[in-house]
Amino acid sequence: MDAQAEEERYFRALEECVADLLRRTGKWFTFTQGDGVRLEHVGAHVLEFIHFVHAFPRWIAALLSRTPHYEIRRFLARNIYEEVVEDPSAGAPHYEFMIRLGEGAGLTRDQIESSKPSPGTLTGMHALENYYRQNPWLEVFASTSVGEATNQASLNPEMRRLHGLPEKTRLDRFRSLGLSDYHLTQYIVHNEADAKHGGQGIRLAAKYAALDHYPLERILEGMHEYNAVIRSYWDAMYEAVIARAGGK
Repeated sequence: MDAQAEEERYFRALEECVADLLRRTGKWFTFTQGDGVRLEHVGAHVLEFIHFVHAFPRWIAALLSRTPHYEIRRFLARNIYEEVVEDPSAGAPHYEFMIRLGEGAGLTRDQIESSKPSPGTLTGMHALENYYRQNPWLEVFASTSVGEATNQASLNPEMRRLHGLPEKTRLDRFRSLGLSDYHLTQYIVHNEADAKHGGQGIRLAAKYAALDHYPLERILEGMHEYNAVIRSYWDAMYEAVIARAGGK
């Protein structure tokens, strides 16, 4: 098999991982696409998820430090820049998008930044940090890219139909609660950035897996572990949000 065909084999396998992750969406994503979500749930989500957003650039930096290929290091560095310094499409870093969402739900910056994560989401974050720091870099990079690529389904109707997702998106539900596009930058800009990162990342992961002759079965095993950890985190998010908001 020639190099291009081998790269395409890895790429198609990772695209299938995107589809698999979308088919296995957990309680939180199902809930936020339904009619029961309230503004209190959005605020509770911000109080939990702000800790993930704060930690994510550190995890990517840990991955960058273990990545031997310059092209991927540049790609990851740009991702960190958008998370921490500024996303050029919005003039603010991704961290600030969560602050905006919280303010739209009636929270202050101080309330958001002084919040503590629930035991369940904190445990999930520790598991994710261990995954980023300890698992083979290529498996972590491929898993991150697949995870970010799923965010394209948050805004892309064709992709939602393809994977059998509800017609109404989380963005639609949150707009129905009176949140403006300014407050929803997290979903309008951030998800588009994630979709871009994910698509480019999948292609880069496939390229270097083929060049390094990395066993595809090991990448898929790494994806299986990532899926279990990230699904556990989001299920814990659901339980924490319902508890903070006083129920459904």
